[in-house]
Amino acid sequence: MHGAARWAGFASVTRPSQGWLLVLLLLLTAFQVATHARVGGGAVGTGALPPLRVGMDPSFVPFEFYTGPDTPALGYDVDLAREIARRLGREVIIVPAAFDALPDELRAGRADIVVSAFPHDPRLTEDLSFSGAYFNAGPVVIVRAGQLRPDTLGVVAVELGTAADAAARSLLPPPSRVVRLASPEAVVQAVASGQVDAGLLDMVAALQAGPAVQPVGTPVVAEFYVVAVRKDNDGLYKAVDIIVEALRREGFRPIGREMDGPRAAKLGQVGQHVVQDAVGEGVLWA
Repeated sequence: MHGAARWAGFASVTRPSQGWLLVLLLLLTAFQVATHARVGGGAVGTGALPPLRVGMDPSFVPFEFYTGPDTPALGYDVDLAREIARRLGREVIIVPAAFDALPDELRAGRADIVVSAFPHDPRLTEDLSFSGAYFNAGPVVIVRAGQLRPDTLGVVAVELGTAADAAARSLLPPPSRVVRLASPEAVVQAVASGQVDAGLLDMVAALQAGPAVQPVGTPVVAEFYVVAVRKDNDGLYKAVDIIVEALRREGFRPIGREMDGPRAAKLGQVGQHVVQDAVGEGVLWA
């Protein structure tokens, strides 16, 4: 299941230009796939690359979600996966799975990569490799609209049991008081009404909070989203890592889509606005 802390912001990593290395890795990946097909690794036509199977839990607006039972997956991660596949010269097949089951999809060979607002987890590095970060999902301070910064941090609202709650416990010095509320909406209401001096919410929740509040600064604790690949698939991992870095440098943005129906339109607007706002705030591909 998605935790309340499963949310938003991009890493800033400076690397030298590696276009030539990407070409070599793509050739290596193509050779490995073709060899795998020849020895019974899948139904792949002669000289053709198989589709890129992308593990994803499509239940997390605006990153990956469905708008109906017979509609394709939409969202930032979907567009990111398609762009990675395009640069690899492959088509995309979405492999839907519960969030907690995504590592097993990789281990079992049912997915080639995972792109699903997946946080870097050192506990999984024994058998999984992670790309550079593409989004920072950590908790960020929110204030009333129009404020550049909180006047004081005397009273700060957080959602109970979240990463923001943990961050407040460790980062806010006395005599600050933390008010723990039941939902992100309650935190937003407390900030907007002036009942508290500021709030602390994960970045995506903060960006979706509406016009009455706004996030300030960058996340106080980093929670980076990455692309995961099985560790023994080193050629694919290196190619994906270079592509993610190239997209970061290029300022990749998701592709807009027309969707039918009021709920679909609302979900699409949410996803579009969150990504646009995050780009403007320097959260995406910072």
